[in-house]
Amino acid sequence: MYALEINNVSKSYGTFNALNDISFNVEKGDFVGLLGVNGAGKTSLISSIAGINSFNGTIKVMGHDVISDVVRAKYSLGVVPQELAFDPFLTVYQTLKFQSGLYGVTNNKDWIDEVVERVYLKDKINSNTRSL
Repeated sequence: MYALEINNVSKSYGTFNALNDISFNVEKGDFVGLLGVNGAGKTSLISSIAGINSFNGTIKVMGHDVISDVVRAKYSLGVVPQELAFDPFLTVYQTLKFQSGLYGVTNNKDWIDEVVERVYLKDKINSNTRSL
């Protein structure tokens, strides 16, 4: 199983083809960057992977189809938006609890503790996000 499978993905905005039959796989543990000029389709592809955009083709995250198995796909995916989209007055813990609640995840203190430890923010769990 690949961490990410992109198969024959296309996305158009009217007559403009942002993505044209894109296919590639990403192995678990790999790091990948999307590079290109403005309008190359980077944001369209990321938005499609995240389930924000409609598209033609197939995208799977950790084996879960982003259309037919959207909840499990989103549980396996994290997207950091370009624009800051958080309340600077919430603590790190409150922000993670709120964000996970947007996907219906509740009672997840153990998971939050694990994530915060993995990204070396355990000592900042009760700090306001604006202080990071």
